[in-house]
Amino acid sequence: MKGSVRKRGEKWSYYYTYKQDGQYKKKEKGGFRTKKEAQTALRDVLQQYEKQGFVQKSVSYTLEEYISYWYDNVAMTHLKHNSLDLYKRVIKNHINPELGTIKINNINPSTLQKFFSKKQKTLSNSSINAIKNVLSATFKLAIKQNILISNPLVQLEIKQKKTTKKISSISQNDYETILKEITGTRYYIPFVIAIHTGARRGEILALTWNDIDFETKKISFNKSLLAKDGEGLELSSTKTSSSNRTILMTEKLISELKKWKDVQDHNKNKYGSYYYTEHDFICTNDDGTPINPKRFSTQISRLSKRLQIPFKFHDLRHTHATMLLESDVNIKIIQERLGHNDISTTLNVYSHVTPKAEEEALNKFEEKFNF
Repeated sequence: MKGSVRKRGEKWSYYYTYKQDGQYKKKEKGGFRTKKEAQTALRDVLQQYEKQGFVQKSVSYTLEEYISYWYDNVAMTHLKHNSLDLYKRVIKNHINPELGTIKINNINPSTLQKFFSKKQKTLSNSSINAIKNVLSATFKLAIKQNILISNPLVQLEIKQKKTTKKISSISQNDYETILKEITGTRYYIPFVIAIHTGARRGEILALTWNDIDFETKKISFNKSLLAKDGEGLELSSTKTSSSNRTILMTEKLISELKKWKDVQDHNKNKYGSYYYTEHDFICTNDDGTPINPKRFSTQISRLSKRLQIPFKFHDLRHTHATMLLESDVNIKIIQERLGHNDISTTLNVYSHVTPKAEEEALNKFEEKFNF
């Protein structure tokens, strides 16, 4: 297969000859502004013919159309709700407005490089990664379906911005102030569970009483409660398979859970079967209905402003882990309690505790081995 470029009027075109059914045929495509554009297009066609033995017919899919096809038919079949929600936002707010109208087989590395360079000025590393994940998955599907011959993303140079992730924990004084404020409310028991287990918000709000074994003093996290826009609440699997875990409870947590069980039993009698909804959830509103995770976070934000204590509910998870590390608890135990898939995750996230822990470890060493 041979080809060349030529100028026709003010525009450039490329042409090539190929053999089909024993006969040589000629194909030409014009409309290129420069000779270089025509040469680049011709090179892509020749490479495609060499790889596939034929030239892919032009398709009319825009990037927006094909991303929508990928999202509905691939992403929706296996990704978790939080990932789908994140991808939907970056598609709507970033990809479609700037790249969506471009035909997918006209997307080139230069266009993508400029796009990401612009986005890196305002977006976080996690948002950039989400955009890359969407585009990469879309392009890979297009390659499998013979719409693209290569993934333009692999030719980009995208450096992660150097950031220092700050892990926030709550001081004992602030925690006591918060607890005093929410005592007697439906938010009290989720806080107590969080500080004593390090569990995530969705895992705590999904807890049911059969996840508690008072005899063995263990609590099991095996599901997560989600709030889907327009669809209500839904129980889902945990973040990862390692997040499914059964851990020991403190005596304080056991005591608080037993007290809360009595409160729920009282509410059942107070509201009666007609008004009280029996779901067996531990964290509930007064009528037995589960607590909406999004509304819960909204209330926590308001509580933070009212008390003038800057915190998020997730900080309780960090507080639990930090307290364990500072108490010289084995890092493997902490990993298992938090449900991290890899111990390196635990070490990386809580590396800020290491200097203090190391100093205390050396002091203990010197006390035991007085050489």
